[in-house]
Amino acid sequence: MNNNDFAKFIDEIRESRKMSREELVDGILSIRQYFRFIKGESSLKNQTISELLERLEIADVVSYEYFKRRNDDNFVKLKEIYQYVFKNDLKTANKMISDFDESTLELSSNKKFFSFIKEYLGQQQELWSYETAVQRVLDLIEYPDVLDKQVHSFVEKTALVYATNYLLKQKDFRISTYYYNLVKKEIDTKTHDEEYRIAFRVMAAKSLGYIQEFNKALYILKDTEQQFFKGIEFMPMITLYYYKALVERDMYDDETYKRSLRKMYCLINLLDDRTQTEKIEQSVERLFNIKEVELIQFK
Repeated sequence: MNNNDFAKFIDEIRESRKMSREELVDGILSIRQYFRFIKGESSLKNQTISELLERLEIADVVSYEYFKRRNDDNFVKLKEIYQYVFKNDLKTANKMISDFDESTLELSSNKKFFSFIKEYLGQQQELWSYETAVQRVLDLIEYPDVLDKQVHSFVEKTALVYATNYLLKQKDFRISTYYYNLVKKEIDTKTHDEEYRIAFRVMAAKSLGYIQEFNKALYILKDTEQQFFKGIEFMPMITLYYYKALVERDMYDDETYKRSLRKMYCLINLLDDRTQTEKIEQSVERLFNIKEVELIQFK
């Protein structure tokens, strides 16, 4: 990984956003400077790179982490191990971490990621307690100084999410302010790390609830709900469960089809406007002789 790779990466983002080079650099630097930058003949100041990324409407840390995911093999491997730990597939995670050659790690961020995964895995394997693991992880990311940073790496965000429950129980509510300021900045600038948007915002709302900042918590949750549902098409899945229930009703003598109908109504109830599902709901009542309220289970 080198500066020229990152310069080419920025230019790839420009192309993907259908923006000309002239549009990207206008008022920031000359087109000649930009060409020299992407050819690797010169470097740019951090402020200039930040201005280019802002014009591309992506945050510095988001773009760099995405760049790492594409170009850093060690980061990709570590991310895969982390996902296995997260999914509680400890056997696979343990095998992968044992086979991983730690001597290949050169970047400090990857070394921290490796150490964090070992702590997380050890805690999941009950080799040590969650409290012990959290203390080590907080030392690893230099808490609380890490909260003063303007941008945070994937590892720092992951570690803070991991430690949040512990910090809240210790009544360390600095994490609440940190989450709110970070998420509010994302909302105001319309930038976010796609991978961590929901997890981070849920933790932000939870931590704000601890200090009874309910208006701030609701503000974050409403915006997250709006952004999350904005790009989702529910109708295809609603239709899928409807026809799945029809097939199950004709194939089986039991009430298997009701599970599909419950899933269908769960999706329908996520819609603000149910007019588009009226025909399906009417068909359910006619063909299954059942109403939504009759599918509710109390346990």
